[in-house]
Amino acid sequence: MLRWLTSGRLPGRQTPGGHWRIEESALAAFSTGYTRQPLPAGDVLRVLIVEDEPSQAQALKRVIGLFAPNARIEHAEDGLTAGLLLGATLPCVAFVDIEMPRLDGVEVVRRARKMKSLEHTRFVVVSGRLTPERVAAL
Repeated sequence: MLRWLTSGRLPGRQTPGGHWRIEESALAAFSTGYTRQPLPAGDVLRVLIVEDEPSQAQALKRVIGLFAPNARIEHAEDGLTAGLLLGATLPCVAFVDIEMPRLDGVEVVRRARKMKSLEHTRFVVVSGRLTPERVAAL
């Protein structure tokens, strides 16, 4: 997402502290250009939000609700809980914050990628504190 923001493909503004802010309407317009993989018949979109900041988790829930009002959304506030919920819910997509208590998001994704049951799960890494060095490492 950072590349889309810095290239101007996704409209947003950077705060003086280096964080990015994106309007929900801009995100909605941006996302309509992407094709979605159909879910198997009778299946519901399962989403896991791994975010320790309540306001960020709520924002993600609202955006997901715009596109998938029937989605089943689970929320974990730390990396260890995320690991348990990943195995229990087998989400279609997981939004994972990088900096979290107990286990960081990078390690959550690294461990999840070793689980055969999660091989089709898509991971979206989110953070308010991305640096060029961190992006390169990710």
